[in-house]
Formats: sequence, C-alpha cells, structure tokens
Amino acid sequence: MRYLVYIDILGFSELVKSDTVTVEWLYTVIDELNAHRHHEFKTIVFSDTVLIYSEKSCVDERCHEYLSMFAVEFTQDLFYRISRRGLFFRAVIDYGEFEHSRLTNCEKFYGQSLIRCYELEKKILCIGTFITDSAAKYQHIFPMARYSDELLFVFFQQRYYQFSENYTGWPNLTLGVIDQECAVNSIAQEMYLFKKMTKSARCHANPNVRQKYLAYVEFYRSRYPWPLDAWQARGFGMLTIGVPGDWMPVYRTIVTSQY
Repeated sequence: MRYLVYIDILGFSELVKSDTVTVEWLYTVIDELNAHRHHEFKTIVFSDTVLIYSEKSCVDERCHEYLSMFAVEFTQDLFYRISRRGLFFRAVIDYGEFEHSRLTNCEKFYGQSLIRCYELEKKILCIGTFITDSAAKYQHIFPMARYSDELLFVFFQQRYYQFSENYTGWPNLTLGVIDQECAVNSIAQEMYLFKKMTKSARCHANPNVRQKYLAYVEFYRSRYPWPLDAWQARGFGMLTIGVPGDWMPVYRTIVTSQY
C-alpha cells in the first residue's frame, strides 16, 4: 500500500501541436520538482502524466500524516511553477496498491490504485488536486471539501486562504501592515493567478474548459469569499479591496516573473 499522486497536465496535446518551446520548458520544470529530492518518494513521467508514489507502506498514524501532507505539497509545488504560464492540471491522490520496478530493458508499473486514479481523474470537471477518502484519512494540513462520493477537493493555495482568514475585516489594512505579517509579493501572486483563472472561466473558447476553471474558482470563493469576491466585482488589484499603498512595483515584479 502506497500513496500515489496521479497528475494529468491539461491541454498538453494542443501544446505539443502549437508551442514546442513551452513543452520543453514544462519538462524542465517537471524535472526540477521537489518530489525528485524527497527520499520517501519516487517519480515516473510519461507524456502528459506524472506519477509520484511513496516507497514504503505506513505502519502508524504519524507516517500517514507525513506522507499524505507531502503528496499534496508536490501538487502545490507544480501548481505554482506552471500556473504562471497559464498551464494547469488535475491531480488525484490515493492510498492503495501500486507496484513499480525496473526490469532488464524496461520498467513495469501497475496497480489498482493507478487504475482508480486514472478513472476518477477523467470524471472530474474541475482543475486542481483531489484526494480519495483512503488518502485523506490522515491529511490534516490542507483544508478539503467534498467534491463527489469518491473525492474531496484540496485547497492548496495556502497563501490565499491564510490571507483571507487572517485579514478579513481587518481595519486600516495597508501594504505596510501586510509586508510585516507576510510576503507582499505572495499575495499579489495569488491575485494574479485568480485573475488568470477567472478570465479563463469567463472567456475561454471551449465551454467545457470554462466550466472546469469556474468550478475551481467557485470552491475558493464559496469557502474564502474575501478578497476574491471583491476582486471579481471591482477589478483585480489590491486597491480594490481597500489596501492602499504603491502596488505598481509589486505588480511589475509579479508580471515580469511569469516569464
């Protein structure tokens, strides 16, 4: 029994047809993921699919908590690396049977958990990370919400929801106050990403794709409405949520860092 993270990069086939430069960049990013450096996990990459799995089975609650937390964090790591280029994914985390080993001339990998993740991922009308009940049992770090009978949605944009929880209703909130409490650039980055996803939810040419972005944004809006409600209603910017200050240098840094 292992923790298995099944990640499907969305829009990959169209990307291969139209933008091989970004495809090469994407593989460079995948090659640098934190998962490769964790001694408890191994990674398999083929085409638009990334598999990350724990090498050992857990025998106590502490092990489960540790591995399930990192399983989510690996998807969080990928999200912040590729979303800045407008690339997103669906991920399913499960705890179950999975085998992987190297033979003389090839590798074998199979298992009920892999089949389950594959089948569940194809049914999801949303982007982001989802977790089965068996994998979520000991996952106490990231908030979750029920998506279906078989899956929970995982809130991994920690900087956004912590900002929402800590500053909703805060009087006289300023750039200086935020800078003392947390990274200003991090909050601006969250705003920028929600701006991109909201635009895709409203304007993408494919209605099915619009639905997936909308579903993701709605999970956050329904649980952590501020400042996302205000951003969507008044325009994406920290001034629109009543945080005065010279935000232009921060915005320039964020936009420049996307490329």
